[in-house]
Amino acid sequence: MSAYQRRIVALAATLGLVITAGATRSETPSPPPAAWKEALRRDVQTLAGDAMRGRGVGTPEIDTAAKYIADRFDAAGLRTDWFDGTPFQELSVRLETRTKSPQTNHVTFRVGDDPAQTLRLDEAMRPLSIGCRSCEVKGLPLVFVGYGINAPEYGYNDYAGVDVRDKVVLILRKEPGGKEAVRLFEGPRNSRHAYFQTKIDLAIRRGAAGILIVNDPDSIEDGVDRSVRRLNAERERQQELKRQLRTLSQQAEATRQQLQISLETCEASLVRLDSEVEQAARGLLRIGEAGESEDKASSIPVISIARDVADNWIVEATARSIEEVQSHIDQTYQPVSFELPDTKIDLSVQLTDGEAVTKNVIGVIEGKGELADQTIILGAHYDHVGMGGYGSLAPETIAVHNGADDNASGTAAMLSVATRLNQALADSTRHRRIVFIAYTGEERGLLGSKHYVRQPRFPLSDTVAMINMDMIGRLRDNELTVYGLGTSADFKPMMRRLNRDGAIVGGQQVAAPEFDLYEVDTGYGPSDHASFYEAGVPVLFFFTGLHDDYHRPGDDFEKLNLFGMSRICDLTLATVAELATTPQRPSYADTERQSGGVRRQLTVRLGVTVKPGPVVVDASGQPTSWSERLQLTDVKAGGAAALGGLRVGDRLLKIDDHEIRQLDDLYEQLRQQSPGDIVPIDVLRGGIVTRVDVRMQPR
Repeated sequence: MSAYQRRIVALAATLGLVITAGATRSETPSPPPAAWKEALRRDVQTLAGDAMRGRGVGTPEIDTAAKYIADRFDAAGLRTDWFDGTPFQELSVRLETRTKSPQTNHVTFRVGDDPAQTLRLDEAMRPLSIGCRSCEVKGLPLVFVGYGINAPEYGYNDYAGVDVRDKVVLILRKEPGGKEAVRLFEGPRNSRHAYFQTKIDLAIRRGAAGILIVNDPDSIEDGVDRSVRRLNAERERQQELKRQLRTLSQQAEATRQQLQISLETCEASLVRLDSEVEQAARGLLRIGEAGESEDKASSIPVISIARDVADNWIVEATARSIEEVQSHIDQTYQPVSFELPDTKIDLSVQLTDGEAVTKNVIGVIEGKGELADQTIILGAHYDHVGMGGYGSLAPETIAVHNGADDNASGTAAMLSVATRLNQALADSTRHRRIVFIAYTGEERGLLGSKHYVRQPRFPLSDTVAMINMDMIGRLRDNELTVYGLGTSADFKPMMRRLNRDGAIVGGQQVAAPEFDLYEVDTGYGPSDHASFYEAGVPVLFFFTGLHDDYHRPGDDFEKLNLFGMSRICDLTLATVAELATTPQRPSYADTERQSGGVRRQLTVRLGVTVKPGPVVVDASGQPTSWSERLQLTDVKAGGAAALGGLRVGDRLLKIDDHEIRQLDDLYEQLRQQSPGDIVPIDVLRGGIVTRVDVRMQPR
């Protein structure tokens, strides 16, 4: 049976499909030796542990991870003295905007002859990066300008009747109307007048010297709700960790240490989350929440202040609360703007673009014989997104993003291959140099691999191939995606042969993994292999697919398929060994930049049985255009298809407006969906095209 046929049978089982096919081999590949399997488990569990706190660039924990990898390279017998006697190739990485100090970031105000009062950083004020980076204004009047909007098309102008030149303006977030379904501007949607940048540009045009922004009640309520949910979830996690520690066997010392580290990390998070709830309740925005300044040189200070502080100022000036003033504007669409009497404001902002020194980690098996000066690279990035923020797909979440699949899995697999390959080639007299690189900064734009390509330790002209391992920990349906097969004419036949037959490496048989390979020609893509391919090096990239935990706190060790990882290690070992020892270096070939794309894993179930439908002919006896479409022969009761209204006998035409002509089309379209998605499906029923909406169910 061909690889394609085997894949179709696997898909059938996945989707609940019934397909007539010949018998398939049922042997399960033998597991790797116990020591290799245990080392693989230990490495990925360590790198993805809470103690590493998500291995974010610029954190102490990523340095801990780098040292761990360096020590493992040493233990594997690799040479690691490449950079001033170390394995560390350093590079500088730009981080997010941050404040310099509380002393240089503050708001001070005076009312009449009263003593000056200072709003402290992260308690009652916070500079926003949409404003200036370094600026100071002193002794300026304060003007409340409502929502800070001028919308002549709606007959509304908060600046009517007030002069704000060389003054600080106090502005409410969003626009009049609140959550009301019918509003003066654009109904339930925010118009462009609600945007931060629109308000700031208008204030600058009016001559304002500084801006204080007050959060709105709805946003504050949402922020508090999110913060409290995170806090409660972390408290539950704390109690579960304590329970596990109480019930753990005294002999399980290693597990106890890991749990204790996790508990300490959790308790530190609780302190931060408590503070976050307080800040959310006062309405403070995050530094980057309003965006970045388009013109840092000329912008003015823009600062988020606590809503209770603004309320005190407005009560002092009008004897009405900020809620009363805002409610009046919302209900009447009549601006309420005024200068606060006898009030003077000082603003000080000092922001900086954070920078961190981080490092690639490099270990080498030296080459031998006439191939010694040529290089093979096996790489995997070891950084992730830390506690969230930059790169996280769980917005506003402050929690450890362990990155077990992305990419503790690839890093641990690389370490396993390095150990095994150094042993296997010990007696070889001819092989290329093999360079193992753990890249940093991948999550910030392939920074580590780009730096290596710009400053290679070994000439790129003599680098014959690069293999990348990124997210290889969630093997499902026996399907391994391999990118880069078109970057050399030699790669596709080589990978098919190694996958089918295995290889002899160092006199030992490496079992044929027999994956259902999903072959992608392109050498481009959002991982480190692309840096090398653009520099003229043929590449391969092993990948098991995107999933719903990608860049979220749920990417944990417990969800990895360790046996699948070990089989990918077998294939990688055989691939690197062949590339290292074959006399002829692989050729280089151009591929389409846009072909391929990052594949998602299948996470939904349709609940149908399908088969190619019988040929349907028209009145003249000619086959119709529907004759080869898949036909539903069974619809599982309670399944997504049944609940959506699909019936036995329906013939699939489109899913989400994409044509379905064969099983692969169905499979690929289901990959694009997530549980809970409502997807339109067009079917042919009784000669009539019918559309139904199906809510996808989880596998």
